[in-house]
Amino acid sequence: MKKKILIGIYIVMILVCGKLAFNYIYNGIVTYSYHQENYSVNMKPLLMFNWSEPYIAHYNQGNIYYKNGQFEDAITSYIKALELRPSEDKECAIRINLALAMLGTMEEDYAAPENVDVSLEILKGAKDVLLENGCATESGDGHSEAAEQLKEEIEAIIEQLEQPKESESQESEEDAEEEKKQQEAEEDAFEEDVKKALQENQSEANQERSEAMDYYEDMDKDYNFDSDGYIW
Repeated sequence: MKKKILIGIYIVMILVCGKLAFNYIYNGIVTYSYHQENYSVNMKPLLMFNWSEPYIAHYNQGNIYYKNGQFEDAITSYIKALELRPSEDKECAIRINLALAMLGTMEEDYAAPENVDVSLEILKGAKDVLLENGCATESGDGHSEAAEQLKEEIEAIIEQLEQPKESESQESEEDAEEEKKQQEAEEDAFEEDVKKALQENQSEANQERSEAMDYYEDMDKDYNFDSDGYIW
């Protein structure tokens, strides 16, 4: 009975060692193919029974998706790799590639007015990925230099995209203020025109009344009425 148990343990150990050796060799093949720009390697063998470092298969699969321009699939693979709790240095490498895959989903004309809001959302999401668990920090002392550099590049793009929005807002306020001033000037001019017209009308009326008074005074001089009629 003991012998059977020992044989069973021995077989299990051989299988485990064989699987680890297979994973190591196959991962080497994947890595070599990746560096040779061959992104068609089948990752499924590494996804099965990968006990030692299960995140590696998903990480490498994500890299292959990324190189093939399948950014959404790459994002899914990187997230799965992070869920399998890689070591700190490997986590930062995965986060960097995840952030890059997120940036890959941006439109080619990401700075166009109609795309700016979505682009900013993606950029800020990618930055948050780098900041999580301290790979990069707001103060610039994260434990990954590459993550810090990518974070700074993302921040520069965010600043570039946000400036036109602030400028447009400022221009809009300036336009509104200018329009208000112009309206006030037009209202003042209208009031001035009305006042001027009233003054002219008043002046004409005064002139007419003055002429009428002169006329009646002349009449009074030329014609003097009494009960007997005209006196010449």
